[in-house]
Amino acid sequence: MKQLDLEFTNASGKIQHFKAQYVKQNLDEATVRQVMEKISASNLFQKEEGNLYATPKSAQYVETIHEPIFSDEQK
Repeated sequence: MKQLDLEFTNASGKIQHFKAQYVKQNLDEATVRQVMEKISASNLFQKEEGNLYATPKSAQYVETIHEPIFSDEQK
């Protein structure tokens, strides 16, 4: 499954990631940039150091592949 990983810098200049699952594949740069700017401008996510998603930095799809070795779970 692919996730959309949106990378921001917070108000303190540290890196913050906003990860979303079940997203549309093949989003273009303009669309993703516009959404990231809206997230940043909303100031919805705050902590003591300020806005967690202050400045958009990058975006990428991330795919996780699980390769089980064993599982003791019963079916």
